[in-house]
Amino acid sequence: MFRFYTLICTLVLGGFVCAAEDQLKLTLVAKKNTIPYSGGNQDPKEYKASIEAMIAKAKKGEEVRFPAPAEIDFVLKITNTGKEDVTILVGGDVNVYTLDFQGEGALQATPLLAFTADFRIGKPVTIPAGKDYEIPVNRLADGMRGNSRWLYLTKPGEYKVSATYQLAADEGGAKGKLLKSEPITVKVEAPK
Repeated sequence: MFRFYTLICTLVLGGFVCAAEDQLKLTLVAKKNTIPYSGGNQDPKEYKASIEAMIAKAKKGEEVRFPAPAEIDFVLKITNTGKEDVTILVGGDVNVYTLDFQGEGALQATPLLAFTADFRIGKPVTIPAGKDYEIPVNRLADGMRGNSRWLYLTKPGEYKVSATYQLAADEGGAKGKLLKSEPITVKVEAPK
C-alpha cells in the first residue's frame, strides 16, 4: 500500500519523525473579516436563548430543526514549506476540519442529519514545494463532510477563530497528523 506524505523518516528520541508531515502548515484565511448577524429579528439575548433551548432539546433526543448556519468566506490553506512535493488525501471522511470560535456568543450544535453509510476515501493531491492547496469553507459548519457540527455566533462583536485539519495517514483511513492554524480575528456585524 502506498504511504502518503512519507518521504524521509528518521529516528529521533526513540520515535519516528516524518519530514513530510512536518513541512505542512495550516493557515486560516478570512476573505471577509465580517460575518453577518444571523439572528434575524431577534435581539442577541433572545437569539442566544433560542439556540441554547434547541441544543438542550437535541441533547434530550428531541427532534429539533436548527436554523441554517451563517454563510462565511474562509479558506483553509495547507502550505508545503519544504523542498520536496508532498501528496496528501483531501475530502475523505477522515480528512475533517474544525473551527474553534472563542467569544461570548459562540455556540455549537450537533444537528441530527442523515449521512450515507459508505466510507469515503479522500483523493490524493500533490502540493508542490513552496505551494499551497486551498479548501473553501463557506458556512459556519465543520466535522465529517463539513456538516456534523453547526456553529452559531449569537452576539455581535469580535471573535478569535482557529482551525484544525485532520490528515489521513493512508488510503485505509487511519488518522495522520493534525494540522493547526494560528487564530485570526473576525467580527460579527450588529443586527440591522
